Amino acid sequence: MANYTIDAAALQPYPPAKSEIDLFNDKVYMSLVGFMFMNTRLFGFKIPSHINFEEVNLRFYVRYCDNGQWKRGTVFIKETVHKPDISFIDNAICYENYCTKMMRHCITETTHELPVNYEWKHNSKWNTLMAIVNRTAHSMITRSEDAIIAAHFQGYLK
Repeated sequence: MANYTIDAAALQPYPPAKSEIDLFNDKVYMSLVGFMFMNTRLFGFKIPSHINFEEVNLRFYVRYCDNGQWKRGTVFIKETVHKPDISFIDNAICYENYCTKMMRHCITETTHELPVNYEWKHNSKWNTLMAIVNRTAHSMITRSEDAIIAAHFQGYLK
């Protein structure tokens, strides 16, 4: 996950009705996130060749007032996978914004580090999201940037 600050005006077309862009220390955050879907099932069934696959998504964070209680959520601007069937189903049934691109990933475990690399091809060029993660787990600091970004439990669509 790579987090960036962005001008709120750039995101104005995206927040769902009754939500607002969630700020942290007066900043608007956007994230580029790479991860693996593992042992995936659709309505409880495994679909051959669609069980394990990578995704990279671009998201930002909102909050929604539900009966006087603020709920934090994530809005997905674009979700990229390499399986056209996944894009079709998620776009047609869930009204999400999936696209299909050639993708590849490399995750190499070592004793102390976890190098992670996600790539997707756009306009004949490979784009990369890469990180080297320290394998030693640490607790998140309350009210830190990491904790606030992680606390967006709802997913919202326009």
